[in-house]
Amino acid sequence: RRHTRYGTVTGVQTCALPIFIMKHRVTCMVSGKTFYVECYAINRQQAINIALAQYPNACIMSSTIVY
Repeated sequence: RRHTRYGTVTGVQTCALPIFIMKHRVTCMVSGKTFYVECYAINRQQAINIALAQYPNACIMSSTIVY
């Protein structure tokens, strides 16, 4: 049996889908120096937000999923 949560919205039964957390590598640049921030996130935007929380002055160059 799957462990998911069910809820009722306007009389219609809904089922929560599983959330997949992936490892992301965000390429950042600060003062001309390039570096990576690796983190686990559910999507690209969340990974970028995590990188910017750690390095608020960083310019985001790219973001990729690490397999």
